[in-house]
Amino acid sequence: MAQISEITVGDLLKHKRIDAEYFRPFFVNVYRILEQDKAVRLDEIAIITDGEHGSPDIDETSGIYYLSGNNIKNNYLNLSDVRFCTEVAYQKNKRATLLKGNVLLSIVGTVGNSAVVGETLKGTTDRNVATIKSLDDNFSPYYLATFLNSKFGRAQTVNASTGNVQPLLNLTQVKKIQIPFLKKSLQLEIE
Repeated sequence: MAQISEITVGDLLKHKRIDAEYFRPFFVNVYRILEQDKAVRLDEIAIITDGEHGSPDIDETSGIYYLSGNNIKNNYLNLSDVRFCTEVAYQKNKRATLLKGNVLLSIVGTVGNSAVVGETLKGTTDRNVATIKSLDDNFSPYYLATFLNSKFGRAQTVNASTGNVQPLLNLTQVKKIQIPFLKKSLQLEIE
């Protein structure tokens, strides 16, 4: 069934997109609701980076975690099929170190899965994972991960991704994700 969405030139300029799929009524409504709820951009409350862009040096005996997008699930890390990297590869990619409270977001392939690093693990990530760190004290990392996995978070990550066979969400788009500001008590209840 055909869907009709009415948008303004201002919407086109604001989002810098012209593809019809981006402006489907469902996505337009999500953005309107978030704008009404005084949401903040993710890059206003956190530092966002990604992992290693080169080919990693793998060493299955090192014990140094090397997480990929397929290790990130809805609010948990699946470490059953994790790979391990060398100390050299780990040292080269310190910006994506796995620290307690970091929020990880899959950005290639299965876009939009998010989980919190519950305890500091010696390890890092590849380029298929966005690491959200140094989160503002007014935001719980568990609330953030849960929101990203929710209908409103997932709508933003899916809508902003590009590509057909293997969807990709670039870091510029991750930084623009709108996060509703809730009272800390409500965030802790969600946590």
